[in-house]
Amino acid sequence: MNLPASLQTLDFEGEYNESLQGANLPESLQTLQFGPGFNQSLQGVNLPPSLQTLKFGNLFHQSLRGVNLPASLQTLDFEGRYDESLQGVNLPASLRALKFGCRRNAGRALRGVKLPASLQTLTAPDALIDGSPAPCSDYGDCHELWS
Repeated sequence: MNLPASLQTLDFEGEYNESLQGANLPESLQTLQFGPGFNQSLQGVNLPPSLQTLKFGNLFHQSLRGVNLPASLQTLDFEGRYDESLQGVNLPASLRALKFGCRRNAGRALRGVKLPASLQTLTAPDALIDGSPAPCSDYGDCHELWS
């Protein structure tokens, strides 16, 4: 993949599900978004130091342990089915927004995780907030918490 050095946003729409290992992501990249079909590990992928937003689609359920999240990251967004633990993931001190889609077992993602002091927005399903075993739909029943 040969991308322009000036690229600021890269959006893999639809069913894109190819590994980014060995991809040369431009240093200027600020936003990286994956569509609903993406479910590949980011271990060994060099995320650019300028990256501010990282958004995963509905089917992503890979661990972020061992992924070097850049210090510039401000928004980390998991849609739909993400239920991997973030324990052991180095969440950058710059992180301002952490978003989870509505999924019954998403609650395990934050167990034992120390959230950065910079976090301003946490969007999460009911089960994540109150430990409720009741499922929430993929399209509603979410809470947004503001600190």
